[in-house]
Amino acid sequence: MRTSEHKNCDTCGATFFRTSNRTDERWAAARFCSIACNAEAQRGFHSDPVERFWKRVKRRGDVDCWEWDTARPDGYGGLRVDGSAVLVHRFAYELLVAPIPEGFEIDHLCRNRLCANPAHLQAVDHRTNVLRGIAVTAANALKTVCIRGHEFTPENTYEQPSRPGTRRCKRCERDRRVERERLARQARAA
Repeated sequence: MRTSEHKNCDTCGATFFRTSNRTDERWAAARFCSIACNAEAQRGFHSDPVERFWKRVKRRGDVDCWEWDTARPDGYGGLRVDGSAVLVHRFAYELLVAPIPEGFEIDHLCRNRLCANPAHLQAVDHRTNVLRGIAVTAANALKTVCIRGHEFTPENTYEQPSRPGTRRCKRCERDRRVERERLARQARAA
């Protein structure tokens, strides 16, 4: 691969390099950095990003989700703005609500990653966004007892300084330590 050979994408303006699988003829004809940019060019989307947003979002009233027409591999909608990939829900929030505050994320209250309805979007910090989700972290945060049934109270809960947000049951930790010590004494006696 000759990395010194590069071009700018006709759609987004990003720099892209010649790859080893491109012959001289294919490299001479190359105009786009990705299949997505080629597809946008084929559809004629060289227009204003706001115009493209309204063309591609399926608006179904103020209550229902406004779904984006295609999903990226991570399930979110994407849009090119000034040569950069932008998440559609973030674009919609900034277009229709307000700028996103520094350090905040946009949470889909409807849990639909393709939704761009501003009534379903809320700017929140990362911790709030994660805890509102359905992942393991959110499920663990809702637990009130450890796996052995001991209550998570301030007196019985240890938070590891090296792993903020994680909880451990002090009683279980004590029981494990006692068992380790018993086994060590047994091993020394044998």
